[in-house]
Amino acid sequence: MNAALAKKLNAAKAAFKNARTNVAQGKSGDFFTPEPGRKKVQITDGEVNESQSGRLQCYLEMTILEGEEAGETFRKYYGLDEKGMEFLLKDLQRLEHDMPDDISLLEDTLKAIVSERPMLNVRVKEKGEFLNTYFDKLIKGEDAAELGGAVASAVA
Repeated sequence: MNAALAKKLNAAKAAFKNARTNVAQGKSGDFFTPEPGRKKVQITDGEVNESQSGRLQCYLEMTILEGEEAGETFRKYYGLDEKGMEFLLKDLQRLEHDMPDDISLLEDTLKAIVSERPMLNVRVKEKGEFLNTYFDKLIKGEDAAELGGAVASAVA
């Protein structure tokens, strides 16, 4: 092993030790992958951040409300490039939110959505090696009230 590689490995010792501890305690970075199909979900989190590669992105986190996957959470990510922002802005409209006038207001918009905890019907579809989530329709009124009990038990 060359000296440069040995130096990098030595610098990674603390991260490796932490990763081993997290995996041993069941706290690894695994995430839930929903099965393709139609789902009733509630938006429970969202933020603007950077991916591990440094790409600017945001996400909306959803909790599944019914079925075998009830209580599981998954995220829909949007790259904040032009095409990704088009998808995001269309989804904001589906959530009945105005498009922010400026990207600097996006974090506030996401916080507002999360605070409302909207429920909606989504479709999860396989496309090659990826799963895509499509927002169909907000769940409102009596339908939302009926799901209220499902929300409490799914999130508990």
